[in-house]
Amino acid sequence: MYDAIKKETSGDFKELLLAVVTYALDRPLFIAQTLRASMAGAGTWDSTLMRQLVLRSDIDLESAKRKFEETEGQTLEQWIKGDTSGDYQKLCLALAASPNDV
Repeated sequence: MYDAIKKETSGDFKELLLAVVTYALDRPLFIAQTLRASMAGAGTWDSTLMRQLVLRSDIDLESAKRKFEETEGQTLEQWIKGDTSGDYQKLCLALAASPNDV
């Protein structure tokens, strides 16, 4: 399905379809990709990062954190530490913490 979408579509429509299919087939991967995109490159997409950390259930976030580490080779917490600072960093780390860690 991914190959057909990549071959037959382009631009924002292609990105939308790929996101919908990824979300439907592998929600943790979708969340991990969104978290990565929010912190990749210069700056941080704060609204995207916050939305993913705040609105995900504990189960979804834990699965996404495992998928994040699989795909990125670093933990979500390591990325947060590398991309944020100060009180904002503390908030992000607290939101990303496992329920058992709080």
